[in-house]
Amino acid sequence: MIKAIFFDIGGVLIHDLFSETDVFLAKKAGMSKEDIFQVRIRHWLPLKLGECDCAEFWRGFLKELGVRVSVEEISKMAYAVLKTMPASVALLKRLAKSKKHRLGVISNNSHEWSEYAKKDLGLGQYFDDWISSSDVHLAKPGKEIFLLAVERIGVKPEECVFIDNQKNNIDGASELGMSVIHFKSAKQLESGLKKLGIEF
Repeated sequence: MIKAIFFDIGGVLIHDLFSETDVFLAKKAGMSKEDIFQVRIRHWLPLKLGECDCAEFWRGFLKELGVRVSVEEISKMAYAVLKTMPASVALLKRLAKSKKHRLGVISNNSHEWSEYAKKDLGLGQYFDDWISSSDVHLAKPGKEIFLLAVERIGVKPEECVFIDNQKNNIDGASELGMSVIHFKSAKQLESGLKKLGIEF
């Protein structure tokens, strides 16, 4: 029986900010999106583990790319992309209103972007617990962050479902016995939840 539902944030409830910044920086640097990703991922690791802040992340990333873009400019662009995905949030609201399941967040995220999603975008009100990797210094797909999440919300892994748009994160949760849904769309998510016996 499912007692708790855990959501990823980026790409599930809010738009992935890197979908636009990577394209912008690829053009500026004369590189492919794939090459931009390889550079970004090296700087993303310390950010998601809370070892630096967003300004330090952008500064190091932009310096390695060698592009004439300010931290302020790229940061402004990033926040402009951080908007909710209406169909997904509508589904979340229905789950929260039903009060049939505990709701939590397990997100690989910076502290700043996580707080923005929680407070400025208003998503925090729907969850019983919210774990951002930067705040706990643990990240998906490592098992420790999932174990911390289920402990904090008071359930067992097999009593949970985890939703994420990244396959490797889904695999990490599945290995602990959690039910998982590889997010593609709100409609697909609703169907997947209902297959697990979750009514709302």
